[in-house]
Amino acid sequence: TSSFFSLRCARSWAAQESLAMAPLVPPELQGVDLSQKIDTVRVQFKDLTRDSTERLLRRECSRLAGSKDISLSELHNLVHSTYSDLVSLGIVKRESLRANVDIGQHEGQVDVTFHAKEERIALRAGASTTQRGDWGPDGVANIPSIFGGFTSLNCLYSKRVTGEKSTEASATLANPRILGTKFEGTLGYVDSTVDLTAYSSSTSRRRAVVGTVTDPSGRHKVELESALRDTIPQQAPQAASREVFQSVLTSHKNSAKYSYLRDGSVRGNDGHPSGGSVTRGSVELGKLMGIGGMSFLRAELGWWSATRKVSSKYDVLATVSVYGGGLLYPAGGSGAIPLQEKFFLGGNMGSPSTTIRGFAFHGVGPAAARPAPVDGQRKHDALGGDAVVNAAASVSVPLPIQKELNSRLFGFCSLASVAPKISKAMAKDLQDGWRAAVGVGASVPLHSGLLEFTASHALRDQPTDVRERFQLGFRVNFSL
Repeated sequence: TSSFFSLRCARSWAAQESLAMAPLVPPELQGVDLSQKIDTVRVQFKDLTRDSTERLLRRECSRLAGSKDISLSELHNLVHSTYSDLVSLGIVKRESLRANVDIGQHEGQVDVTFHAKEERIALRAGASTTQRGDWGPDGVANIPSIFGGFTSLNCLYSKRVTGEKSTEASATLANPRILGTKFEGTLGYVDSTVDLTAYSSSTSRRRAVVGTVTDPSGRHKVELESALRDTIPQQAPQAASREVFQSVLTSHKNSAKYSYLRDGSVRGNDGHPSGGSVTRGSVELGKLMGIGGMSFLRAELGWWSATRKVSSKYDVLATVSVYGGGLLYPAGGSGAIPLQEKFFLGGNMGSPSTTIRGFAFHGVGPAAARPAPVDGQRKHDALGGDAVVNAAASVSVPLPIQKELNSRLFGFCSLASVAPKISKAMAKDLQDGWRAAVGVGASVPLHSGLLEFTASHALRDQPTDVRERFQLGFRVNFSL
């Protein structure tokens, strides 16, 4: 956290506070009569180089500048709220933004001065890694205020050269103030290719136009997508299975998706979760308003919770997650579903509804034999399923070595199942096809997540499953 707020009065004293404590009254102000009324608030900006930026920022400060007959305490909270609004715009550098409040020149009058510097065009090139450890070069370009307004342009190119090899190029327009509201909208184009030959003897390509609208709370999101997708099976001599060749190889998708996320998780000072819960869900409808493409309905629902008990003698953290449903079926009739829409179970990192420790990525679920597998290659192609259920639990304690790393030792158990089809036999398929694994692991908190190493043992599996006893991964969000 950085200091952003200071208050000066005629008696020549100053007070500063951190952003984390902004809604509270700092100790330096406890000697001031916070109930005194303020009749006029004047807002000004310094350190800006463009008049257009100042006009945009003044629009965000209209509530602050128009406030009358408010107390000093109310002003304090209002400045903090305005500061958060200015940060969310993305057109000024957060580290440069601070506010000075001057009181005392005239009774009932306050001058609020925001110091800020504009964001500039940002270019970055380097290398990055996915949660599963697949790495490769990438490049990012961000152009703020491209039309003299709040809209920014973000361009991305990334290539993964290990594991699930992939290439992605995208360009996205983002606006945090749609039609003057605090709803955030994006509109972008993405072209991606994913090499799945190691898992499903095929390569997948997607070209899509995607638009999203997110409400101010960040809980509700609506996404519209129009995409062309191709599945390219691997040819002889290491040809894909017959089932892959018979799947839907080319599909057109027009869909609307609603997502809900309520993140009440709490992160401790040591980088590990300390409590709270997360609820998430989504519903996606294909063949939007009858406009072409395939017809389907896809839904997911999940819940995660953490409980932590800390005393002078022990520090125990327990987590539980349940992801039920995840159903996928053709709406209004039967029909084939492309592999891209299937649920693939396995791996220790990725989507929370489909990860299960102790099994390899795409290593659990319906599969078909490859006609001519070679040494070191999987003998079956993963085909995915139409329904999945998943549950996991873990208990952890601090590692007694290198305490400054805040690393923890944990034990876990995982239980999951996937059904090939939505049918009358689905319940029996889920019951007969469940898998389970137990194990231990160690986690180390990093700046934006957890680095995990696990060793596991499968209690129940199926002949076509691919087990993975030792796994290393990076968990970006603790609640997932």
